[in-house]
Amino acid sequence: MILKQGLKSTKENDEKVISKLKNMSDLTWAYIAGWIDGDGFISTLKTKHGHNARRIGIKLIDREIIEWFADLFHTSVTTATEDRRENGYNRKTQYITGVSGLRARYICEQIRPYLIEKTKDAEKFLRSFEDYPIKTVPYMQHTDKEFMAWFTGYCEAEGSFRISKTCKNRINSKGEHYKYMSSPEVKFELVNTNESIIRYCKTRLEKMGFFVQKIGVVKRNYGFMGKKGAKDRRIIKKKDLFRLFLAGSSAQPLYRSMLPFMRCERKKSTVEKSLALVYRNKRRTKYGEKRTTCGSLYSVYEMK
Repeated sequence: MILKQGLKSTKENDEKVISKLKNMSDLTWAYIAGWIDGDGFISTLKTKHGHNARRIGIKLIDREIIEWFADLFHTSVTTATEDRRENGYNRKTQYITGVSGLRARYICEQIRPYLIEKTKDAEKFLRSFEDYPIKTVPYMQHTDKEFMAWFTGYCEAEGSFRISKTCKNRINSKGEHYKYMSSPEVKFELVNTNESIIRYCKTRLEKMGFFVQKIGVVKRNYGFMGKKGAKDRRIIKKKDLFRLFLAGSSAQPLYRSMLPFMRCERKKSTVEKSLALVYRNKRRTKYGEKRTTCGSLYSVYEMK
């Protein structure tokens, strides 16, 4: 279903959009590359008639990000086909925007130096144009500002920003039970099956002066692939997950560096609340303010 109609991919339209993009001084291609590395796609598939269907795009549940991309590149916004899980749970509505033609070629040229996970896809995409001379570009050679822009886009796509509060059952000196609420805790994590990307992020963040905990590994077992009852349903070994984690005051300087680039409202809001909480917790510790009690054992607000 088309929600917003963009410009058709003709030579005239593409040249107009490219000219506009070239004149935008505040456009950060590293940030866009982070989103494409996270939740985007670079496709060089062919149609059943053998024609090229080159396309670059992104699919998300955050409509405002999709519309930002659509407004930037003058593309259409559509809803994705409903994806029904094995257990009967329907995913949230996802939105898609994509670009093709000369516009896609120009965008791919601009983001290619900053891509990490989809570098080979970008090279394959550009090689599909017969008249395009492939140039050697540096790989993983970002400046600190470029890396932070890429990292912000990638984390908005793949990262988790949380504020959690934990209540514990305790007994006072009179033997009375009560519930003790700890201060709200700020937690950030980036989880991916690609170990090299997680280790690269950790190395770059440490070089920039951020404190990052040791990379965690989540061992995964076997699981089913394919729809329930389908003939091609089979058991596969799931890839292990690698986890980059920061919490509390360690996340504060990272959040401050990421905030100027952020565009995803629900995650940006969580980051702003987290910065305020860290500041409030420091005052509470300094001036000895009392903590409150709670009625529920555990509550967590998560943005994923």
